[in-house]
Amino acid sequence: GVDNTIQLYYSWFTQINTDVINIESNLSLVWDAILTLESNLANATSCQLARYAHCAGADLSYMNLSGIDLTGIDLRGANLQNTTLDNVILDGADLRSIFAINASFINASMKYTFLQNAEFNSINFIECGGSCGAANLTNVDLQYADLTNAFLQDADLTNAYLYNADLTNANLRYADLTNADLAFAYLTDAILRNADLTDAHLIRAKLTYANLRYADLTNTLFSSADLTNADFYGATVYDTVFGGTTWSNTIWIDGIAYDTNQA
Repeated sequence: GVDNTIQLYYSWFTQINTDVINIESNLSLVWDAILTLESNLANATSCQLARYAHCAGADLSYMNLSGIDLTGIDLRGANLQNTTLDNVILDGADLRSIFAINASFINASMKYTFLQNAEFNSINFIECGGSCGAANLTNVDLQYADLTNAFLQDADLTNAYLYNADLTNANLRYADLTNADLAFAYLTDAILRNADLTDAHLIRAKLTYANLRYADLTNTLFSSADLTNADFYGATVYDTVFGGTTWSNTIWIDGIAYDTNQA
């Protein structure tokens, strides 16, 4: 009988210990949730639209923010639909995953800005209220900016300065890049199909696996660019310069792959 009693008390103790561990674990989860909520609340209340402000996830749609200095601001995931940001300074800002359809960034300074997965247009009519439209990035300064996986279909990038910018896997289909400076830019796997690159400069740009089908390359400068596995089928190449470019399995305008310059 004593052994049975001891065994009973031991099983009770084991169960109580297990319950305590479970309670502590649940309390830890609750505490983490409280800290996250407090952090989100702090971000929501501290967004002052100033240099280095914390405005992640902020809804700034339809606002006019022209000319404001927002250097280093955190706008990750912010809603910038139909927002006017002309002449704004966003150097070094974090704009990853922003939603910026119909937004205007004319003459904006976005040097060293983080723009991975940014949406400057959308093909989802439900997401954008049935009136999707591309952003206006005319004369924007995006040198050294990170635009990996950015969605820029139909965007206006006329005279854009994209020196050494990272556009890996970016969607630039039908984008207007007239007179854009893409020297030393990274365009690996970028989609430039039907894009207008008239008078654009792509000196020493990396275009490996880039899709340039049916693009307008009139007077475009590709000097010393890497065209390995790039696809130029159907592109317009009038007065286009290909001096010193690297060709390896490069698909030319006739649809045939070549390892030597065919321009």
